[in-house]
Amino acid sequence: MLNHTISTVNTLFSAIKIAPVLMIFLLMECGSFRTALADTLEEYTVKAALSLNFARFTEWPPDGFTANSSVITMCTLGDNVIHDAFSGVEKKTIGKKTITVINLTRIRDLNQCQLLFVSGMEKNKTIQLIDEIKMSPILTIGEDDDFIKSGGMVILKIVDGKVSMQINLDAVKKARLQINSRVLKLAKIVSP
Repeated sequence: MLNHTISTVNTLFSAIKIAPVLMIFLLMECGSFRTALADTLEEYTVKAALSLNFARFTEWPPDGFTANSSVITMCTLGDNVIHDAFSGVEKKTIGKKTITVINLTRIRDLNQCQLLFVSGMEKNKTIQLIDEIKMSPILTIGEDDDFIKSGGMVILKIVDGKVSMQINLDAVKKARLQINSRVLKLAKIVSP
């Protein structure tokens, strides 16, 4: 049902030439996006769609695309449920770039990522991970306050059945990324 809803929303807004991310964020703000996200896969499917939309509204520096400039690589660090949810955005396009999703098994492989979604990682490993890539043009997205405190850029949390977005703008700037101001207005800007 949720997949159908997201698909319908994207189709509708594509047809009327309105950016899908803006509309999803507006729906969330209006409360229409409230749902009981009891099923983990559905929750991560929503987070995958929101991550895709963050990518749509983020600008990377030229050196953010080294190997293949026609691809945006979304990497996931988490279990198979997360990778399954993110596989739903595989082969979507942002401008002339196609989304590729990779479930990382080793932290050493981060240089291929433009976006990194982290879930279920221990706090000390998260701190180490973020410290290693904090100057790299990789948009980092996590799920809890410790992620932001560790220097992560974006957290997506479910609060009372509604997605809450927080952005650490200092971390975004250090990585030389730019998130569109329309998205920034819909999120809570936080500092670690």
